[in-house]
Amino acid sequence: MVNIQIRGNLIEVVLEKLSSSEISKLQKTSVPQISLLNDIEKQKINTTKNIYRNILPIIDESLELQVSSFENDNYYDDGYTFFRSNLDDIDHQDKDIIIPFGKINIEYFLIKLNYGYGAGFETEIIDLDYKSFETDKLNFNSTFLFEKYNQVMHSLSLNYLVFEDLGRSKYEVLKRELLLVHNHSNLKQLDLSTKISDQVKIVDNIRYN
Repeated sequence: MVNIQIRGNLIEVVLEKLSSSEISKLQKTSVPQISLLNDIEKQKINTTKNIYRNILPIIDESLELQVSSFENDNYYDDGYTFFRSNLDDIDHQDKDIIIPFGKINIEYFLIKLNYGYGAGFETEIIDLDYKSFETDKLNFNSTFLFEKYNQVMHSLSLNYLVFEDLGRSKYEVLKRELLLVHNHSNLKQLDLSTKISDQVKIVDNIRYN
C-alpha cells in the first residue's frame, strides 16, 4: 500500500447558504455601527445548506508532499517514506476552481476562510509499493485563490487519475476570515480563482487572528 500526505500551510474554504428572510430582519434591526456578521454569529443564525467545503494546501516553502510504502492491512508497519517534494519537481496545470450552484436559488451566503497548518490531504493506494510507484507520473492542478497571493493546490493525480482525499485531515486553525456575500446578480456559479467583489457584493467581512 502507498500512502500520500500533504502537510504545510493550508486554507479551508467553506460556503454556506443563509436564509434571505433572516438577513433582511437583521438589516432592519441592526445598529449601523454593529457588524452584520457579529449579529449572525451572536444570534446563531442557521445556515440552510452547505454549498462547498474543501481544504486547499498553500504552495509555499512550508509545503511537503510525502509518499510512503506500507504492507497492505498491516497497521503496525512503520512504513518507508521514499519520496518527498515541495511540488517544484512535479508537473502541474493552472486550473480555476468553479463551484456550480445548480438550481439552488442563493441570494446570501457565507464564505469562511480558515487559515491553518497541518495535514490537509491524505490518500492511499492499495496493492502498490515503492518499487511500482512512478513519482514522475504525479500531476496537480493549482490556482491563485480569489486572485490573491495564496497559490493553492486543488487536485492531485497519478497518470491523470485524480486521488480522493480520505478526510483524515489534522490541522490547527490559526486565523479565520468571514465574508457575508449578496448574490445580487443571481450568479449560478462562483469562481474561487477570481476576485470575489468582481462576482458578488461583499456585505460585511471580519478577520479573527
